[in-house]
Amino acid sequence: MPGYDSAAQYGYNYNPAKALQLLAQAGHPNGQGLKPITILVPNNWEDIVNFIASELQEVGITLTIELMQPNVLKQQMSRSKAIMFRAQWLADYPDAETYMACFNSHFPAPPNYTRFNNPTFDTWYNQSLNLPDTARWHLYRQMDSVAMSYAPIIPLYYEKLMHFTQNNITGFRSNPMNIIDLKRVDKN
Repeated sequence: MPGYDSAAQYGYNYNPAKALQLLAQAGHPNGQGLKPITILVPNNWEDIVNFIASELQEVGITLTIELMQPNVLKQQMSRSKAIMFRAQWLADYPDAETYMACFNSHFPAPPNYTRFNNPTFDTWYNQSLNLPDTARWHLYRQMDSVAMSYAPIIPLYYEKLMHFTQNNITGFRSNPMNIIDLKRVDKN
């Protein structure tokens, strides 16, 4: 994406010791007294969420998995009936604003399925709409940092797509959204 900062150092990393420390600070040492968390999951993601549940169990967090058809889950998400859910999302267009819209409290679900609400974020979002690219990208990084500090989502991974072609194929390109343009492809 334009404006991506590969040197940025924020977000989350795997740290069970810190998880245990934060649980203890919250009054739930080793997860004691913490109620199970129910996560709604489309049936095709059961394996990944079961793995996550086993990892969380290691620090004392119990995850209850409720499988459902994707269309039923989407209805639950739209109606605010899904407190925690497994979902995925791809950009609608190649600009970071498409990601920021997911956290604007003035937008319903979709795109704000988490119902994230932060006045500073919303103000910056509105300001960003009228800024030149470089200033907008800087503001997007700040907005992303604010959203991540509240953790309305837990990013699991970012897909990386690879395309393989024969040696005699040239001009094959795709954009950051993986839209393939075959206009300049040539077979030698």
